[in-house]
Amino acid sequence: RFTELLDNRVLSHLSVDQTLWEKQLFVNLNPVAIVSDNFHKVIKSLPYQRLEKLTVEMGLTAWLQNSSRSMNILEDFNREGIGLALDGISVSKLSDLPENDTAASQFLKVHVSPLEGADLHDALAKLPPEMMEKIICTRCETVEQIEIAVKAGVQYFQGYGLRDFVNAPEIVESILGPVEDAEAPEDVEVEAADKQ
Repeated sequence: RFTELLDNRVLSHLSVDQTLWEKQLFVNLNPVAIVSDNFHKVIKSLPYQRLEKLTVEMGLTAWLQNSSRSMNILEDFNREGIGLALDGISVSKLSDLPENDTAASQFLKVHVSPLEGADLHDALAKLPPEMMEKIICTRCETVEQIEIAVKAGVQYFQGYGLRDFVNAPEIVESILGPVEDAEAPEDVEVEAADKQ
């Protein structure tokens, strides 16, 4: 009941809080909430431009347990412009996932811990480039895990180790390369001056 109550509060928040929609929005919902009348009511109340910014996260186990229901959810999402992120995937099991499930989702939330070093490198090296573009590495606890994933082609990260990474410019530069300062074009500066 607690999860259902929490999911309903999240759904209500989506239709009330305008500031949520300034960027891409990821929402983790219980599968029951995704097929609820409340979910459909909220979705119908939102303009398509907002729905395109919405990605619903769903646990992989729940997704695989009922394939016919999952396909119905996917059809609804595709019709409404909503993205799907499958969550709770171990990096060591990622290469074993059925291709139709990995192809169905826009993002794959992959737990990298407890793998590190050569084990993490080998697990990521098995994956095709089109899958690598969808991966969000989660539970990144060390800078080394982030470095290995970046070198493998991963672009998105979550985890406690991310703070250590982004707060150390020398590490960021050593992994991503130097950041070049781009000057704004003159016409942009004029427009900004006009607005003042």
